[in-house]
Amino acid sequence: MTDANAVSLSAQGDIAIGGDVVGRDKIITNIQNIVQRALTAAEEAQTERGIERQELAKGVSAFARNLQARAGVDTVTRGNPYKGLLTYRLSDAALFFGRARAVADVLDRLGRGPLLILHSESGAGKSSLLQAGVMPQLIGRGHLPVFLRPYKVEPYLAIKRAFLPDLGVAPLLATGPLRDFLRQVTDILGPECRLYIFLDQAEELFTQLSDAARGEFVHELADCLEDQSLNVRWTLAMRTEFFGELANFRPTLRDPFANDYRLNRLSLDEARDVVTEPAKRRGVVYEAGLVDALLKDLGQAEISPPEIQIVCSALYEELPPAETVAVRTITRELYDGQGGALGLLRDHLDRVLSRDLPADRRAVARRLLEALISSDGRRIIRPRSTLLKEAAALNLTPEAFDTLVGQLIDGRLMRSLEPTPDNPEVGYELAHDYLVARITVDPAVQARKAAQELLEQEVQAFKRHGTLLSDQKLSIIEARQAELTLNDDARDLIRRSEKALRRQRRLIQGGLGLVVLLILAAVAAGVLTLQAQNAQAIAVETQRAAEFAAATSLAQADLAGTEAAVAAQEVRTASTQVSQAAAEVRQASTQRAQSEQFAQVAQATATAALGRAEDARQVVRALFDDNGLAPVSDNPTALVYERQQDLLWVALENNDQLKALDPATGDVVREAATGARPWALAYDGELLWVANRADGTVQAIDPVQAAPVITLSVAGEPVILLYVEGRDELWVGSLGTNSVQAIDLVDQTVGRAVVFDGQPL
Repeated sequence: MTDANAVSLSAQGDIAIGGDVVGRDKIITNIQNIVQRALTAAEEAQTERGIERQELAKGVSAFARNLQARAGVDTVTRGNPYKGLLTYRLSDAALFFGRARAVADVLDRLGRGPLLILHSESGAGKSSLLQAGVMPQLIGRGHLPVFLRPYKVEPYLAIKRAFLPDLGVAPLLATGPLRDFLRQVTDILGPECRLYIFLDQAEELFTQLSDAARGEFVHELADCLEDQSLNVRWTLAMRTEFFGELANFRPTLRDPFANDYRLNRLSLDEARDVVTEPAKRRGVVYEAGLVDALLKDLGQAEISPPEIQIVCSALYEELPPAETVAVRTITRELYDGQGGALGLLRDHLDRVLSRDLPADRRAVARRLLEALISSDGRRIIRPRSTLLKEAAALNLTPEAFDTLVGQLIDGRLMRSLEPTPDNPEVGYELAHDYLVARITVDPAVQARKAAQELLEQEVQAFKRHGTLLSDQKLSIIEARQAELTLNDDARDLIRRSEKALRRQRRLIQGGLGLVVLLILAAVAAGVLTLQAQNAQAIAVETQRAAEFAAATSLAQADLAGTEAAVAAQEVRTASTQVSQAAAEVRQASTQRAQSEQFAQVAQATATAALGRAEDARQVVRALFDDNGLAPVSDNPTALVYERQQDLLWVALENNDQLKALDPATGDVVREAATGARPWALAYDGELLWVANRADGTVQAIDPVQAAPVITLSVAGEPVILLYVEGRDELWVGSLGTNSVQAIDLVDQTVGRAVVFDGQPL
């Protein structure tokens, strides 16, 4: 591949950022150049490997054409200029305002290294920033961006399928390393065109992928990052609360925190552009002073992007239609009539449902929206077939379901996702995380959701590795089986797990019976030994008596020879009895030793089985009921009560873990791994905080997932934690440095250490 054949897509002139974006014609032209370059590569492929390269070149061309089609959609002159709770796409670039500085900062950081971590609070607009802000700039400079959200699929597969939807046409590329695959893509693009891969919702690496799948992706990513000749840049976009989880990528990734950018809420100046500029594109202005009043109602220093979108979108919808007026005005009267910003935000969900749906469909709509929220309060994707089953339970026909879903999508409460090779069904999700807090989920529904999600996770593990349900998980699922959605795989998993549990219980019962039999055998052997020893003693006494009688008869010369002969025979008989008794003693002792050995082996086997089954838990339960004792493990160091799930959490220093106990039963119901030597615990109403003495860290543990979500380094050896309610502060006392520090739980920053003369205990 010569430089003469490479496509030159370098920037042509100045490129403005935000509002006056790269022209649509330029974006489409540059993508067309990529298409042409890919087609040329496809024509050049001849060999067997070249045939796969030809398929890949066609795939790159198809991907670029699809990108071109999306960029060509005109959204400037049609419909509501505000997106509400929907994400800005590539085609919305001309309506995307307020993020000029953030776009410039991200572009700068993309040039600093091969990996960028983009993080923010939920709702700050990461997806919109990348698609409508950053991607147009990259295309304008001649590069190819790939925006993906791999949901419940390994990221490396999602990346390959972006260019090769049917991986069967290129088995070598399909099974080869991701680095080799991307090298061929960049060869097709040419040296002047860089490939940018944006993985959105990257927190799902931790919430949706198994440990094995996540580890495989991290190794693939590390191989790509370490190859300096690979013309690829990566961005992982995630919520800030998962930012600390990246520490688990070390040492495979040497420093995942080296290049990051935090996207904050909008400043007042940025928010002003978000309010006014899209409206101007529709010939709409705001009454003098109204924008300042609106922003003041929304906040003092920083403004939440979803709240601006909800308020402005609702005001635009209430405008009278344009007739002869060239410019329409959003007035203060209209704003106040809608209850101002606070009223519009408070009533948004009810307002949309009341406006768009008949009364008999609103409760059903809420149930469908609830189905798009996980048991732990996350926005999730549901395939159409799953939602149809929810609808059937609500007496909703498929036709009525499609109508209702269409209304929810038009009302910007829900969005649909096109089928992909990894998810071949149409999927649905809430339009924005903002809605999660506005939709109340009944506790009983939460419990059902948790059981359904547990079943789905276990089905995936069963399909991949053949693992069955533990008895604890099986009992959770069986308790709500009538309420769950079961496919053939789920039914097969439950059936096999029940069969395995029954077999395990029979083995335990058989093992206990064997123990009893062998113990009885050992007792019998002991009895035989005792009897043999008694016989030996009797025989010895008989021998002594016979010897005395013989001596007496020999001393008496006048006794008849017959009596002497009889006495001698008695001596011989007694000696024989002694020998037989001694042999019986030895045999009984051998039998006893063998019985004891068998009993010990059987006892050990049964004990191990008891540890795995319900019988062991019953023993623990009895211990708790009778004595109030709950065995946990070696060296518990701290206790804290978590009221959300009514659990008692204990830190175990020697095990580097936490265990959750049910206070009513003493059962251990959950375990969570920690850092080295967990020493102190605190609870802030949502998260558990643990001080790890040996590695100098403080971790936040999600008690529902039983997994760390934040890891912070502190001074010395942390041994004390104190949560200050109302201030969102966590105070840490440390040995070694003899200091205390405050952690701001809002922005997760560790304050300066305050040193004392003595040790804090």
